[in-house]
Amino acid sequence: MPLVAVILIILIFFALMLLYMNTENEWNWNYIIAIPAAILVFTVIGYGAYTYISTMASPQVSYWDITLGETQGDVKFRKGAPSYAGAEGLWLYKDRDRNHEVGFGSDGKVASITVYPNREYMYVKPILGIDTSATPKSLQKRLGAPDRIESSADQLTRTYRYDEYRLKVVFERLRVVAMGIYLPDSR
Repeated sequence: MPLVAVILIILIFFALMLLYMNTENEWNWNYIIAIPAAILVFTVIGYGAYTYISTMASPQVSYWDITLGETQGDVKFRKGAPSYAGAEGLWLYKDRDRNHEVGFGSDGKVASITVYPNREYMYVKPILGIDTSATPKSLQKRLGAPDRIESSADQLTRTYRYDEYRLKVVFERLRVVAMGIYLPDSR
């Protein structure tokens, strides 16, 4: 803290002490101190409750401005034509910094949304506070044990799936290479 700030705090403290000494018999100091103290206590409690509630994990229903269960027409209207549309119900949107994959179920509605960050530009919008800096250990510390851990055929990647939160995180060499949300019944 700069010296000027320390001096200012000391001067304010002494000014309050002088004010108290000169008015202790004339003013109701218990009342004057109780109101700001109560406001401070309620503010701290409110902020703590807000922080706790806002960081609680909850099932994810949308990502990248797309909601699970939307139709192909809704996605095309919102994001434009895909860079690649596969016959298996996967649409790929290529970007300079990352690729987004939108998977559709047999009913033609969005069943999964996955983002693949570029190796040089690893930022993606966090999901439940999980971003590309996460490790399997930090992920499990935040959300607990996953419902399933799936390994790729070549054993290079592992997908941690949390059905309760509709979250999937793909790791390769203990680094996040993809993450997204999905409908648990669509896999």
